Amino acid sequence: MNLTIPQSYSAVTLGQYLDYAASDDPLDKLMAITGADEQTCRSVEAKSVSEIISLFDLVLSKEVKTFEPIIEVEDKKFGLIPNFNRISYGEFEDINAYCNDFKTYSGHILSIIYRPITEKVGDHYLIEAYSPARSEVNREYLLKTVTLDKFDGAMLFFSTISNELAISFLESFPVSQTIRKMTTELKAAI
Repeated sequence: MNLTIPQSYSAVTLGQYLDYAASDDPLDKLMAITGADEQTCRSVEAKSVSEIISLFDLVLSKEVKTFEPIIEVEDKKFGLIPNFNRISYGEFEDINAYCNDFKTYSGHILSIIYRPITEKVGDHYLIEAYSPARSEVNREYLLKTVTLDKFDGAMLFFSTISNELAISFLESFPVSQTIRKMTTELKAAI
């Protein structure tokens, strides 16, 4: 019996990881790791199951983040929203809602921020207009094909931007104005 076990972090798909992380059951974990059906996984030697799970945990511990504004999966190219200043209200609201339970909805977020490229000239591209129904179709495809390194790279990109914006915002206030405001807030709280 041949089972396929990812040998590197960049070989693990987001879907595999989410299925693996969602269960404490060794059989479910083995199915997530290998993509094999239940009957096949039940025929694996008992001692091998824990070894495979340990190997997979080791693979997951070797995190790599690769940010790519365009990801190519199989025969399709998906582009990151090219201009976040022009994000639609629907995209913004859906991303915010999904961020409340990030682990459960990370595939949803991925399918909103990365969509099929419709036109490309040089480094510039346009992506498919946002549609929740179409996003659901893309989500299933992306979960099966996008690897953890690319997903983590995109999340690191957003985390970095968020942190830089917060710091920039705080630094834009003169110190005396900030201290005055903090003093006023403290007085109001007392």
